[in-house]
Amino acid sequence: MNKPVKKLVVYNVVQQTGRYNKDFIYIIRVYHTTEAYSIIHQTFDDFFDFHMSLIAQFPEDAGVASTTVGGGRESVRIIPEFPSQMMFVSEAVAKMRMAQLQAYSMVILSGVIGLPYRISRSPYVMKFFRQDGRGAMSLIASSSSMNEKSVEGEAAATPVSVGIW
Repeated sequence: MNKPVKKLVVYNVVQQTGRYNKDFIYIIRVYHTTEAYSIIHQTFDDFFDFHMSLIAQFPEDAGVASTTVGGGRESVRIIPEFPSQMMFVSEAVAKMRMAQLQAYSMVILSGVIGLPYRISRSPYVMKFFRQDGRGAMSLIASSSSMNEKSVEGEAAATPVSVGIW
């Protein structure tokens, strides 16, 4: 589906046993219309890898590469800062990150109040918000203890919602 994202809801976070003692999968509802949504799964590391690739693809917009403006060199960062990484992540931190990842995603996806459409609707951004992340897929595949209800994000949670309606 190549339609732009209308709304994104970081709906839940589920703890998984994985590479480390605690890995968390963020369950995200991605709306392409006002009613229909798909569910994707991303880890914090998936988001981090996405952010680093976004910077690599748009270095001038990340403030990494300079452009010539009026004879001088200028670097303006418009790609938002990413929430900081931590060595040890508790369930409370993972839940706090829901709002941070929501706010970050809002800026990335919104061509109106965030990034220009050439970034927010680039194939790379559209792909990231259309499919499960590699880290999440690996955790889901390696864990047989995660029940279907949790994978689909229907467990009780306080959703964090941001949209462009």
